[in-house]
Amino acid sequence: WQRLYLVGALVLCLLLLATPYVGAWMTDSTDLLTNAGQAVTAPPAMQLDSRWQLRTPLRQPTGRHAMVAYAGNLYTLGGETASGATLDTVAFFDTQRSTWVAAPALPEPRANLAATPLGNLLYVAGGSQLLPGGEVVLSNQLLAYSSESEQWREIGKLPYPVAGAALVADDSALYLLGGWDGHNMRDEIWRFA
Repeated sequence: WQRLYLVGALVLCLLLLATPYVGAWMTDSTDLLTNAGQAVTAPPAMQLDSRWQLRTPLRQPTGRHAMVAYAGNLYTLGGETASGATLDTVAFFDTQRSTWVAAPALPEPRANLAATPLGNLLYVAGGSQLLPGGEVVLSNQLLAYSSESEQWREIGKLPYPVAGAALVADDSALYLLGGWDGHNMRDEIWRFA
């Protein structure tokens, strides 16, 4: 009977030690791509440092969007609402009038997208979309936007669908770094010239 108690106690200890890891093993990887279903908390009370100034807030609370400086303004692209709905909205902060101005929407809703300017164009790569049934679809599109024509156009495909990547540019090319392909985190750097 003492051996049975000892074995039972050891099994119980092992189960208690493994309990914190069971939740990590069972999590869905798509949780990396949305804030839907997460607890909403009140914004923290802020005391601004004297170097910071509060400006006009976004038109609606948005997360997982891209934000870039382009054509003399600050652009916000896509993202998702607190409920997880994916957005196609584009707006820019007009620094002269201190207000947000709507710009032509993305061709389709996207969150976790990457964006950067190069030359006179604004480029957007990849992203994710949460469909009404809860399925997450990743994009492999590379889009370009011109503030002069105010139009979006697809200029190419990425090597694979990806969300949460970074897009940067130098004087001659775009570089796509990392991201999530729906199964794994990627560590490649791709060059688009």
